[in-house]
Amino acid sequence: MTDFRNCSSILFGETLMAVEHAKDIKVAIDNLTCPVCYQLYNNPKYLPCHHSYCQACLEKMRVQSKILCPECRTEAVVPEGGVKDLPNNFFITRLVDDMILKRKAKGEAETKCDECDDETVVAYCPECNMFFCNPCHDSHKRSKRYRGHDIVPLTELRSQQDVPIQPKTQKVPLCQKHDIDLLFYCETCEELICVYCTVKDHAGHKHDTVKEIAGTAKKEFDSISTLLDDMIAGICTAQRSVNVMQEKITQKGTELDERIDEYYDRLFQKLKEQKKEIKQYLADIVFSKKKAGLVQKEDLESAKMEMLRMKELTIASESSSDQEFLSARNQLVDRMLHLQTKYEQLNLAPTEEDTMEFTLLDGPFPQFGKLQSTSGTAPYNTKVWHLPGYALKGHSVQFVMETRDSCNCRCLRGGSIVSVQLETATKKVIPFEVKDNNDGTYTASFMASQVGEFSLIICVDGHLAKEAPFVVRKSLSGLNKGNKSVDIDGKLIRKIAFSNRAGMYAVSDNSKHCVYIFDDKDSFVKEFGSQGSEDGQFDGPLGVTFDSHDYLYIADFNNHRIQKFDREFNYMQQFGKEAAGNEEFGPVAVAVHNERLYVADSNNKCICVFLPNGYFYLTFGSAELTLPVDVVVNTNNQLLVADSLNHCVYVFRLDGFYVSKFGTQGKDELNRISGLATNLYGFTIVVDSLKHCAMVYDKDGNYVHSFGAYGSGKGQFKTPCDISISPNGSIYVVDCGNYKLQIFSNY
Repeated sequence: MTDFRNCSSILFGETLMAVEHAKDIKVAIDNLTCPVCYQLYNNPKYLPCHHSYCQACLEKMRVQSKILCPECRTEAVVPEGGVKDLPNNFFITRLVDDMILKRKAKGEAETKCDECDDETVVAYCPECNMFFCNPCHDSHKRSKRYRGHDIVPLTELRSQQDVPIQPKTQKVPLCQKHDIDLLFYCETCEELICVYCTVKDHAGHKHDTVKEIAGTAKKEFDSISTLLDDMIAGICTAQRSVNVMQEKITQKGTELDERIDEYYDRLFQKLKEQKKEIKQYLADIVFSKKKAGLVQKEDLESAKMEMLRMKELTIASESSSDQEFLSARNQLVDRMLHLQTKYEQLNLAPTEEDTMEFTLLDGPFPQFGKLQSTSGTAPYNTKVWHLPGYALKGHSVQFVMETRDSCNCRCLRGGSIVSVQLETATKKVIPFEVKDNNDGTYTASFMASQVGEFSLIICVDGHLAKEAPFVVRKSLSGLNKGNKSVDIDGKLIRKIAFSNRAGMYAVSDNSKHCVYIFDDKDSFVKEFGSQGSEDGQFDGPLGVTFDSHDYLYIADFNNHRIQKFDREFNYMQQFGKEAAGNEEFGPVAVAVHNERLYVADSNNKCICVFLPNGYFYLTFGSAELTLPVDVVVNTNNQLLVADSLNHCVYVFRLDGFYVSKFGTQGKDELNRISGLATNLYGFTIVVDSLKHCAMVYDKDGNYVHSFGAYGSGKGQFKTPCDISISPNGSIYVVDCGNYKLQIFSNY
């Protein structure tokens, strides 16, 4: 059974089609334009990723022997013969030809006679797909071969709404190598081939005639394409549902708008009435208080007048005779005592005070109504920030969720029902505490009480968030004190790297100028290399690394080169000297990622990037680095560079763009870095040769803890030089001063 997916790119290309009717499929001109030059395809070629471009555009995109697809970013290798040897997209070519023919028929493009190139075209033959001038038209009609063809006058043709263009008679494309018809198809290589190709380049491959394979593939495609009607019907139903829902939303919005107006109008009326009542009450209080004040004023005024009259009598008594005074003494004394009593009974303080207050409600102004809608948040658009990749036992884990609407815009209000739960391997559910920040964000916090992996389930308004479930990686519980060590009969072991072959690893010896190989049981396998500058010899080897094919790369420092060895550790090639800057190339560490080799060049204070075949690609980091000593690529596809003199780890994008740095010289920070490694959980572990320890940082560059101390016992180091993590997660520390490797697990 032919796998249709494998040959669909050959038969149908990657052309997009706009389906207008079940029996009328029209190719839009926008879909027949090259994504690079935005012109109709000209000699289209397709890459292995099945994206097509003009041959000339591919030539411009070519960098050495590689082309990076602008659409999917897949890297394609250019054939030895150049871009012209890339497969032709015959399907797009035919569609472009048909499109040009239709444009000519409609008068949208320059039209010439297909026989003599005369520009005076008068007729069109649908059966031949040819335009004719008057003489050629007469000749065509008289020809016995074309007798009976229904030739259409050009004026009549262009007056018709649907131009009756018939499919061209398909010509068999020619083989680019042998210039004969491509009548066969190789299913092994997924390409059209000629008869010579079947016995030369494709001998032993699975192939058959194009007619046979295309017939089978088209039948399979026909069975698949029957789904189109169902899919189109489903989309039409969905469109009707969306239209109906749009009308319902408008209607419901109008209803709610009216209800809101009605509610707040009634509320405003009640508020006006309440305002009137309160102001009337205030007026009554003021009137009562002022009335009491008026009474008090009258009493005070009356007492004051009596005392003034008594004062006049007292003054008059001073000029009276003794007889007159004595006769009125008792009366005057009684009057004085009466006034004294009356004074004592007077309220000299105001009877009423201005003790009136209008007390506002505590807190913000009350919300009298609340509008709710399930469309306010789109759970599938929920974003999660600061989600940790691990949890420290006994410490709080915290992260922030940001709710977004269906347009992927952040919701500016809270109120959604957000729940977060941890589910353990035993299906035990542990809830998070979630705080609504009332701005569309929610903070979740949890106290980790056990070690292990958890599924993190986040629900918003009853639906799973887009990226749920999340996984909180294994909690950091610490390291043992080195449950194993490997003694090495070397003078100055420096760097270590693991291969993909079940834990096999290599260790470089800078003094004996060789490399040791160990298996996954930490047993010695072999030693290779000697001092010198010949192929396979070393002068101060340092950094080592394996690529995805288990080829070994070694930084041959004093020979200013990188040497490459195969799976059996046989010499393959050397390169690097062409990357020299102001100083000779000084490789000290290497890392491989996605077919790129990243080399720390300590002499030129930069990172050099090479292709696996040794081609120099680019250099970066000279503005930041002082003494790079190690490089690794973390799980975020970032390059970490250990800088020994700057006492920190620099973070770069893989294209060389500087991102950040962490670790500074100090008591709890880095002093003299000599090596670093990262694990699957985002930790970065750095060995410090002066502090004789390893320091652990989280994925954000925050210091977590350290292990190791000066000494020769378990878990102690003397000038550790490098660190690496095995495929099973064990940590290997190159304990240079103790001439051994120390192995840590349970991390």
